[in-house]
Amino acid sequence: MNSADNKVYSTKAIEVLTDWMDTKLRIPGTSIRFGLDAILSLIPGVGDVVSTGINLGIFGMILGKGVPFGTAIKMMGNIIFDFIISSVPIIGTFFDIGFKSNVKNLNLLQKHLNNNPTGKYYKGIWMVFGLTAVILLLLIIGLFWLLAKGLNSIQLPIIG
Repeated sequence: MNSADNKVYSTKAIEVLTDWMDTKLRIPGTSIRFGLDAILSLIPGVGDVVSTGINLGIFGMILGKGVPFGTAIKMMGNIIFDFIISSVPIIGTFFDIGFKSNVKNLNLLQKHLNNNPTGKYYKGIWMVFGLTAVILLLLIIGLFWLLAKGLNSIQLPIIG
């Protein structure tokens, strides 16, 4: 197996997951593609958390292929930005249809691999993954805190 075949084989799982999350489905009669990321965002709170967990897993797989630190930071920004905007009801779903953070991150990986077919492991790259996970965890906690605070402030009418 030559290095080009190895590169294609090594990114296949990332490509399949990216396709399912961002582009697997098409709105009939249009060229607009979307995936599970947009569908999951329709489930308030929980859908965004599940989707972000999958996106974080894809990010980890990408980092395992070896990308420069600066590229990993861009990818981290894509995932965090995706989570923040996707958390906004209705608007977040439309955002997911257009933004496609996994496609953006896969393109960054492929650009890197085209210049470095063997990939390269960068020291400290997993700190970016850990930082991303911590930031997302804090954002998720914040999201649920806001949700709980909002639900707690709702005054239900007393019947009887």
